[in-house]
Amino acid sequence: MNDAILGQYSESGERGLIGAILAGSDMSAELLTGLEARMFFASRHQTIWSIAAGLSAAGIRPDLIQVRDALERSGKLSGALDASYLMELADEHVSDSGLEGCAKLVRDYSIIRSASFGVKAINEAICEGAS
Repeated sequence: MNDAILGQYSESGERGLIGAILAGSDMSAELLTGLEARMFFASRHQTIWSIAAGLSAAGIRPDLIQVRDALERSGKLSGALDASYLMELADEHVSDSGLEGCAKLVRDYSIIRSASFGVKAINEAICEGAS
């Protein structure tokens, strides 16, 4: 199986969704309940989404400041996931009208990766059984 298939994702889709949350989109609550962190490919995007979803579940509207503070409190604000990266995402956010398309990309690529992992596991099991 081609490992490139397993790594397929839409970076712009992930960045656009997270940027919209950080920029205070009116659709934040709807997006955060409709997608799970595991659907994102990039681990730092999974971390940000998880933090934002936790804030939303606690009744706090996630935005750039709230997410940055929560990441800092959790000790996860460092390295490739720092305040400047969060600001970059907020600056690149997608308008509310484009968010459903970004959410669909994240969902669809998540399904493709899950299916690909399943096929890879079946192929490996078959190969092990044949030897």
